[in-house]
Amino acid sequence: MLRLLVILMITGFAGTAWGQYPWPYPYGRPFYNQPGVAGNGMYQNHASDEQVQATSDYSEKHDQALQSMQAGDYAEAYHIWRPYADEGHAEAQYYLGWMYYNGHGLAINDVKALEWWQLAADQQYHEAQFSLGMLYSLGSRTVPRDLKKAIDLFLIAAKGGHRDASQMVTNLILQNDPAIRELRKELIQNEWPILGRQLSINRKRVNLRSGAGTDFAILKVLEKDVEVVELERQKQWIHIAVIDDGTIGWLFHTLVIDKQAGQVDEKVSETP
Repeated sequence: MLRLLVILMITGFAGTAWGQYPWPYPYGRPFYNQPGVAGNGMYQNHASDEQVQATSDYSEKHDQALQSMQAGDYAEAYHIWRPYADEGHAEAQYYLGWMYYNGHGLAINDVKALEWWQLAADQQYHEAQFSLGMLYSLGSRTVPRDLKKAIDLFLIAAKGGHRDASQMVTNLILQNDPAIRELRKELIQNEWPILGRQLSINRKRVNLRSGAGTDFAILKVLEKDVEVVELERQKQWIHIAVIDDGTIGWLFHTLVIDKQAGQVDEKVSETP
């Protein structure tokens, strides 16, 4: 319970793989029953009949393991997943990592969780990359906190389509943790596509403010067509980062245009 509370406090969001144990799986089961999908860890494109059958067999065993977990029979779940994990199946490795991290039928062991997640992450299993990133972002008595490693893992997972990994990078940028403060500008300049919507200034000159309101100090003046990325929104105000120099501040929503839609942001019609 303490782990869950700490996780939710640091991440700033719930409902992810780290907000609850994955029943039956936090984002669906995207790989194990799809031969040829990147991230499976076992099968390549143009799967043979034997590979398709092996995948089907694993699917049945995986469901049995999940049912065993739900019934509290952790030993049975472990004995189902372990042979597949030893054979190099990324999803089974991921679940063994979860069992060690949460102490389900096993003594809590962050080092073992890290080892299994690392094996799955090396096979581009994005859930494992995200979980490793969370482990490094939090740290423990046996796994030192390392935000730089965490961000690298989040970036890999985010580029593979993991939405919570993208959100974690955004959250860490907004928290402005001293451990990654020197990386913040680089992240905004180089990784902005995973952070949020690309916008551009649609007025000749606009004020970038330190908070969501006209009472807050002006950080700088932005010229027309300057490109920014949306990090978060507070009613009619948008928390943005300037892609060119990494400056972060607040803009009223009508002062920007959505680059993809090619229109003024009209989610809220009020004026400042």
